[in-house]
Amino acid sequence: MNSTTRDANIKENYLLTIYQAFDHDPRSTSLASNLIKNIGEIYRYLEPGHYAGELLIYQTFDDTLLPNINSQAKYDKTFLINNTAQQLVIQIFENGSIHLISDPIDIISFVKTNKALFYFYQNRQECFYANNQKIEILNRYYSASRYALQYHEIYEALEKYNVEKVRYTSCALLNEAWFQTNRIFFQGGGKDLPEKHIQISLKEYLSIKIRGAQVIREYNLNASKPVDIMVHWPEANRYAMIEIKWLGQSCHPDGRFATSYSPSRVTDGAKQLADYLDFDRTDNPTSITKGYLIVINGRRRGLSKGMTDINCADGLYFSAEDLSSYYQSYVLSHENFEKPFIMFAEPKCR
Repeated sequence: MNSTTRDANIKENYLLTIYQAFDHDPRSTSLASNLIKNIGEIYRYLEPGHYAGELLIYQTFDDTLLPNINSQAKYDKTFLINNTAQQLVIQIFENGSIHLISDPIDIISFVKTNKALFYFYQNRQECFYANNQKIEILNRYYSASRYALQYHEIYEALEKYNVEKVRYTSCALLNEAWFQTNRIFFQGGGKDLPEKHIQISLKEYLSIKIRGAQVIREYNLNASKPVDIMVHWPEANRYAMIEIKWLGQSCHPDGRFATSYSPSRVTDGAKQLADYLDFDRTDNPTSITKGYLIVINGRRRGLSKGMTDINCADGLYFSAEDLSSYYQSYVLSHENFEKPFIMFAEPKCR
């Protein structure tokens, strides 16, 4: 679904309710359409999932400032990026310009005593207030707001990649990461093996699934190592950094064991991604970025050199392993560090 169709569907869900709340005032339809469009515009600068305060956006019928409210015109919305104010109250005008309310207000009293259409967001909950009527906004998406869906798109794509490509290695590019067809050992013993095959597979998948985004492999962030994959939505000022780690045993072409990675590798990846996010915030303060750690788990129990088959008990032994203790501290310390995706790649069991 393209952005135009999606926006139209969102508007249709609430235009009639708002129209009825304003006693069928014909002006309410265009008012609601304009407010919804400008909510999306504000979310180009403010990521709701990163904002912990109260956000109120409203528009009056005749573009007049509400009385007895101190406000200041804002001509550059970049002040919203990574904003941590406890409260943001913004009046929108028909031409898209905004005024920021200077003093803290009691939002519930404010929306009840003023004639305007209000949008309120706090802690992943959002609603409209129209003529003293609260209209809940249903959000079935992963994103914090249904008006900022870029991170829902990547979350959904990564979920599908796990199921469609990783679990049974249903991808020719990803299949190159394995030492043999039974998927017991990863391919190793060479430069960037098996990492490059995993990276290429995921990069190609995301390029197909996420429209309107640029997907770049080994993006140079001016750090010591490049980010494995960077996804960028230019029109929405959104970025997603993806760091990929694999767990398991790799083999040289002659069958000798090469590198082996245990769950501690998850912590290495989490720290690396957190460092990237810290660096990005300092180096690119006008960007909105989330970090995603992808762990391809190919661990098997009871491995020995030269194995060519494995039973299900040993092959699937680590499939439900809880790895949260290896990354949780980084998720808690960074509001833009998303819960990692642990993707278990099953072997062909005898």
